[in-house]
Amino acid sequence: EDGPRPTDDFGRRLAYLYTANGSSIDVLMIGEGLAEAWTRDGQHGDTLVGLEDSAKANGAGCLWGGSESNGDGQIDYDPFGPDRDCGGFATHEEVQAFFEAAGGPASDRHRLGDGDGQACEALP
Repeated sequence: EDGPRPTDDFGRRLAYLYTANGSSIDVLMIGEGLAEAWTRDGQHGDTLVGLEDSAKANGAGCLWGGSESNGDGQIDYDPFGPDRDCGGFATHEEVQAFFEAAGGPASDRHRLGDGDGQACEALP
């Protein structure tokens, strides 16, 4: 889908992209905390900025704190990395942050929840 400008300052084509089933690539990436919303122009700017605000508030993805640091700058876990299970977390708060960063109930690729938005509820 064309935006307000056909090209950027370097002559590269600008457009909104969609998956084969019609999902917006921008919505998917920004909502998952993997990209920032473009704020200078664009007919979907308000929607995308709203998604970015939500991703920030939820600590989604690699941009908004979806991974924990062990204090020396190293990442202890990656929500999009190898499969994790409830036994790999010490507290409910820890697994819940991981669960939300990895997409929450809408994208529970680690199978940590039961559909109610809470992960590994038996953890303290």
